[in-house]
Amino acid sequence: MADTAILGQYDTIELSVMARAVVIFIFCTALLIPIGTAVQIVGAQWYGAEDTGRVARLLTRSGLLTLTLGVFLGAALFLASPWLLVITGATASPEEEMGAIEVLRILALCIPAVALSGAARGWLGAQSRTKVVLLNAAVVNLGNIAISITLVFGLELGAQGAAWGTTTAHYLGLAVCLALALHRRRRLDVPDDPNNAPVVRPLGKVAWPDVVFGTATYGGDMLIVSAVAVLGAVDLAGYRIASSTVAILFTVAFTCGSGISILVGHRLGARDFRHGLAYARAGALFMGGCVGLAALPVLLIPERYVRIFSTEEAVIEAIRPVLILFWLITPLIVASIAMAAVVRAVGDTKAMMYIGIAAQLVVALPAAWLLGVWAGWGLFGVVLALGLSWLTRTLLTIWRLRRTTARFAGEQVPAA
Repeated sequence: MADTAILGQYDTIELSVMARAVVIFIFCTALLIPIGTAVQIVGAQWYGAEDTGRVARLLTRSGLLTLTLGVFLGAALFLASPWLLVITGATASPEEEMGAIEVLRILALCIPAVALSGAARGWLGAQSRTKVVLLNAAVVNLGNIAISITLVFGLELGAQGAAWGTTTAHYLGLAVCLALALHRRRRLDVPDDPNNAPVVRPLGKVAWPDVVFGTATYGGDMLIVSAVAVLGAVDLAGYRIASSTVAILFTVAFTCGSGISILVGHRLGARDFRHGLAYARAGALFMGGCVGLAALPVLLIPERYVRIFSTEEAVIEAIRPVLILFWLITPLIVASIAMAAVVRAVGDTKAMMYIGIAAQLVVALPAAWLLGVWAGWGLFGVVLALGLSWLTRTLLTIWRLRRTTARFAGEQVPAA
């Protein structure tokens, strides 16, 4: 979000370059972040069951796993950047294309940090140490803003400067997460004869559906960006603003949803699902308030909100009618993620995988091309397709949550 605002004030072409590169970067991180989510889910159940030996081993095993995968994926992205950028469309000149390649390669350097910090946050979150999420976000965002402003405006490095700001800030966030995780590990009361039950196997069992889900969802995002690229640099810049707004609302909701999953997971570990549902209902109300507060600027003062990111009249005209759609998208984000948090807490990440794939590949992607490109609705049609995707996800998650509660409400649920 900070990159969008900074580059939007700097140059629309630079913002469109970042829009093409960052969607590929997000796609790659989406392959690794589910491991951190799985650490949180299984760790919460083991912590609730007071299996501290297994919780302690979870930190080292998940850390090594995410670091190894992060280094491998980052290297692959660095080498494959020129070919991957073809997916998100060609820019107007070879110089801009080389700029996009440089931006993506710079972002590839921080993938190991994103992966490892995700595992550390998940491990701390499983033990209700959720303040680390806020602290990490503060360090990453404030660091990114300070470094990016210096490099973009001070040294006039454009999108490359914003990419270096993002990469540096993620390593600062990693340092904070690791320091807190290691401090907590030293204070954890581990028995002399800890449980030697497997750690990686249940972790993989919970994580792999979310990896598939991330591949399909963010791969679909890449193809949606290719549709917007057909419309031109102005619409691409406008889409970056809209997608960044969705990302903010999603992040706020997902952070609250993580708290719901942790508390429900603790109750599952203690074999008390009914009280877990009570936590879920309270968490959903809290999530609605937080997301609603974050959405107020775009809903109530859309003109001023857009000018935070761009003062170019063409971009403002392109995105102005789009912002009305956030009256639809915002409540759908809250409803779907609040319910999904409960489904994920019981380890049913496979259902959310199918729901996410259906919403993105069956609804959002074809609708974006149909409404945005072929029907000629432009950026409005593309963002409307995102709204239809969230509607589909919400309806399917309602169906799955009802089956989950009917199955578990009256029985004792074993830990993973």
